[in-house]
Amino acid sequence: MKKPELSIVIPIWNAEASVGRIIGRILQQQNFIKFELILVNDGSTDGTGQILQDFAASDQRVKLITQKNAGQSAARNVGIEKATGQYLMFFDADDDIEPEMLEVMVKNISKSDSDLVACGWRTDLLHKGKVIRDYNVFSPKPFTMSGNPNIRRQVVKSVLENGLFYNLWNKIYRLDIVKKYRLKLTRDLRFGEDLTFNLEFLKRAEKVAAISEALYRYSYGSDSSEVRKSSLDYQNRLRNFQSLENFADSSDPEQQKLLQKIKRRWFLSFARAITESNLPNQQKITRLKQAGQHENLPLSKSPKTLLNFIKFVVAIRNLKILLK
Repeated sequence: MKKPELSIVIPIWNAEASVGRIIGRILQQQNFIKFELILVNDGSTDGTGQILQDFAASDQRVKLITQKNAGQSAARNVGIEKATGQYLMFFDADDDIEPEMLEVMVKNISKSDSDLVACGWRTDLLHKGKVIRDYNVFSPKPFTMSGNPNIRRQVVKSVLENGLFYNLWNKIYRLDIVKKYRLKLTRDLRFGEDLTFNLEFLKRAEKVAAISEALYRYSYGSDSSEVRKSSLDYQNRLRNFQSLENFADSSDPEQQKLLQKIKRRWFLSFARAITESNLPNQQKITRLKQAGQHENLPLSKSPKTLLNFIKFVVAIRNLKILLK
């Protein structure tokens, strides 16, 4: 097999019910075939391993790596080490892509001579055993931006406004930049590790672009219990924010104002995650109070009031889902 133009990395753990869908979609792409698909079996204990072996045996573009369970970030890091393409993409085992995604992403990063290109995505909501397709569709306004100071300003703004630069799966990266700076996912960070990787990459980027096409299909509600548990640990969010603070320009007043807005919004996101969790109410109040005290928020003095408010917000959100 000739050197591929694109390397695709998918970390996989106990995904026998879904992983065949995205692998099949990738291998069936007709208009772009110059890729390698690196499947990292992260110690699966169900039938995932046999499914991956069958795909590897049927297509020489598939590289199968099997390891003891070490977590999603460690699995992605192994994939990065093995990648040989010009460009790099990451997908998740329980999601899906549009048929033209690979072709469109490679074409755009090559044509624009960018270091990174981001696209939009579709969200399929898993709610009470049913799938609501296209529950949300995000199509960013297209742009091409050069100069690292401009990129940093745009990224911080985006984190607050639309999350375009938050995830791994809607992007294509120049692999040589990843390799040159030895960029890795943070293994002991189980929430927001996508963002911290992207920020480290974007520190070195001189040209980035966005396209409006919604090419990735994210399955919301299929996150692992480990991810859900990690979202309830405020320390994870603090580490995410520290990475963002280090990325932003400390001499730019606009970026500093945006950071404070982001901090408040992330606190409310944490509060909602706590409220929606199965934790006992007393634990919910304790965690909200501790997080509020850390941020010196007035609401930390009355966590029960905050808990009731978040419950109201969640109820309205669920009502919208039912009416959709």
